[in-house]
Amino acid sequence: MKGRADMVGEVVAQYRIVERLGGGAMGVVYKAEDTRLRRQVVLKFLPAELTSDEDANRRFMREARAASALDHPNICTVHEIGESPEGELFIVMPFYEGRTLKAVLASGPLEPARAVDYARQIAAGLAHAGSHGVVHRDIKPANLMVADDGRVKIVDFGLALLADGRRLTRSGAAVGTAAYMAPEQIQGADVGPAVDIWALGVVLHEMLTGDLPFAGETEPALLYAILNSDPGSHTANRRSAPDVCRAIVDRCLLKDPGRRYDTAAELRTDLDQASNILTPQPGLRPILPPTRTDALRRLAIPLLALFAVAVLLLTPALRDPVLRTMGLQSAEARGVAVLPFDVEGGDLTQRAFADGLAWLLTERLAQRARYDDRLWVVPSRVVSRRGITDFNDVSRRLGVDLTLKGSLRIGAGGPEGLVTLSLLAYDAERGLPVHEEITDLMSNLETWQIRAPAVAARVLGAEAPADVDAGVLPGCTSVPAAFAACVRGMGWLHQNGARADPQRALAEFSHAVARDSSFARAHTGLGRALWLAEGRRDSLTAETAVAHLRLAAELDTLSAWPLVYLGDILDRWGDSADAVSAYEQALSRVPDHPQALTKLSYLHQSMGNDAAATAAFQRAVNARPRDVSAVMSLGIHHYYQARYDEAAASFRRLVELTPGYHDGYDKLGAVLFEKEDYDEAQRMFERSIALEPGATAYTNLGTLLYYKHRYGDAIDMFHRSLDLVAADYTVWGYLADSLHWASSPGDSSQAAYRKAVELATKSLETYPDDPYLLSDLASYHANLGETDIALALLDRLEGKPDLTAETFFIAADAFERMGRRDQALDWLERACAADLSLAKIEFYPGLRELRTHPRYRDMVARRGG
Repeated sequence: MKGRADMVGEVVAQYRIVERLGGGAMGVVYKAEDTRLRRQVVLKFLPAELTSDEDANRRFMREARAASALDHPNICTVHEIGESPEGELFIVMPFYEGRTLKAVLASGPLEPARAVDYARQIAAGLAHAGSHGVVHRDIKPANLMVADDGRVKIVDFGLALLADGRRLTRSGAAVGTAAYMAPEQIQGADVGPAVDIWALGVVLHEMLTGDLPFAGETEPALLYAILNSDPGSHTANRRSAPDVCRAIVDRCLLKDPGRRYDTAAELRTDLDQASNILTPQPGLRPILPPTRTDALRRLAIPLLALFAVAVLLLTPALRDPVLRTMGLQSAEARGVAVLPFDVEGGDLTQRAFADGLAWLLTERLAQRARYDDRLWVVPSRVVSRRGITDFNDVSRRLGVDLTLKGSLRIGAGGPEGLVTLSLLAYDAERGLPVHEEITDLMSNLETWQIRAPAVAARVLGAEAPADVDAGVLPGCTSVPAAFAACVRGMGWLHQNGARADPQRALAEFSHAVARDSSFARAHTGLGRALWLAEGRRDSLTAETAVAHLRLAAELDTLSAWPLVYLGDILDRWGDSADAVSAYEQALSRVPDHPQALTKLSYLHQSMGNDAAATAAFQRAVNARPRDVSAVMSLGIHHYYQARYDEAAASFRRLVELTPGYHDGYDKLGAVLFEKEDYDEAQRMFERSIALEPGATAYTNLGTLLYYKHRYGDAIDMFHRSLDLVAADYTVWGYLADSLHWASSPGDSSQAAYRKAVELATKSLETYPDDPYLLSDLASYHANLGETDIALALLDRLEGKPDLTAETFFIAADAFERMGRRDQALDWLERACAADLSLAKIEFYPGLRELRTHPRYRDMVARRGG
């Protein structure tokens, strides 16, 4: 056969080769034209040395046929497996405009939200392949295509198996690309989906830091590091990645494949949660109803706010308030944030023990602080889940001055042996660090259940009556083995991000209860672990969980936690009244318990009890006036109820508490926009961007500029937003509207509408009844002149309950775009009846002709406009 460099211009089967794209150990790649189907494709010719062996060839064909059956947006489709006249195999794949991830990373690490988005897509493709019994075996940046639209495609399914049949790619080198190989691949063991999860962990680490997690000057040194070193131990760049991302990477890169994620689908779930923290989720509605550009598109509000609330709703993180003077905090109250504890040289079990001890000390600090009206406590889990890693960030993002950090050293014999706990308290306002150390056997329970919390309180300057530290407290144990197991269980239950493991927590709590059946805290943990591990799928397990929680509540009549967890189960079962009763009982024990208040607030809200929900949100703020999450939750609640003056007051308070953090400015700007104070709203968005440029702030500012008819500036803002979050269909819609009214040359607005349609249609597969998606899509199709599709989408809105003024407005705009003015006026009247702002209608350019119609003028007159 001719040399590969000579094939340009030749025709192989129906494929005319037009360009050589590259080549390597696994073959030479060409761009070609399919002369029969008139499409561009890629041909990959496989090296003869890999296909000359009959058994290897047969294995490859079997695997390639399995891969060709995979149909998923994140997997490169195999059109055909062919053979050239010279007898060499080639694979035919679609041609995508874009670059390999390897080429993308040549410019350096990615912004975390983008890295997580790419990882989510890769995990989705691997999950689909895994569900069909297909393992890739060679996930690496060179085998990942990033298309120009931001979609990631996995390529070369099946080729790793072909190489695996030969075992060695060159003298002394194991199969695969060494840097991305899992330990079991290096050791020659049978491999399964766990190797793809490992490799994706390596890729995510590289996207986040620019470095590989394992290093070696030679390939043997690199392989040794993979087998023996901790990921990222050689590079300082690892700390630049958010905590939630590092936690996911760490679980992917566990040496034991059985301890990694069970499936890529499970990994995708954690990546989705990380994405919620880092960026708004494509296709989901923002937390606060934003105003719209086209058809009154709403301002985007970051899902970080929802995540801050979700931490309280979905996790058992302690946020116990600590002031109980008439339900109010002192004006001088200062927050204490507990950073996650370090553990020196510990394995995962010891890591769990350290996390559990941090949780226990946080709870005890919250209990003690009820006697000191100068303090309230933020728990370590809330801090870590928000990606806060240092003292300065605590003050900037949480508005608190005091930080407690612990470091644990566990001697021989494990946690039951000699333990040293170093505690460091830092006062950001005064710059005063205070340090104290405790060393004792874990079997000396008085030290860890009573003395350690007292020392932690002392270094923070907290005071409490002397009898607080006397005797055995309710919920405690006198059995050292039960205490150690319970602490580990709390660690497995409350560990940050991907390390949380309810199954391991279940085993530890079961052991603790077996050693001391009267240990209330262990029964509480066991009930929670049963529910999280199995109870949501198995009714018998759920009933067992309830029994343990009820017993814990009887054994410890002071703790709110068993009743809070019981309320969670009752709420999930649909027993709303009983869930309310459980939360109220929890609050009768601890009147300002933050999780009980938050859960009660949202339960009342979901039940339509607005007054009760407002009272509960306000009660949380009264208990902890400087708690950022409580203030934020109240503001969001007011926003949902269209009480914009109250919402503005809450978000002004948020800005006051965290003047150096962008989030409060963005939320306040959104409320001011709703109040039609556009100049002040613009200043808030610009301040948010100055502090931390983000997609949400760019989108919000672009929306505001659109309403000011500054279309060119709006276009710039939307482009900046899409540079950060390319898969948000709403921003593509905003951009299309701005391009349309800016009279941009060519088909630029049409292309943007097409992109918005593509992304929104994909989201509609997951949320088929979302009225915002339906109305958005109808508007886009109307702008594209696709009347039949737009009308069919609008028909799906008819009869839906609880449509908002915005949805009515979007429909009115779509009908106006299609030249159906009577229907546009019908829907606009419904929008006005739902209190749509007339000022926004007057600003919107798409209804400029309709505004002269007598029916519209009559609407204005009836509204007093």
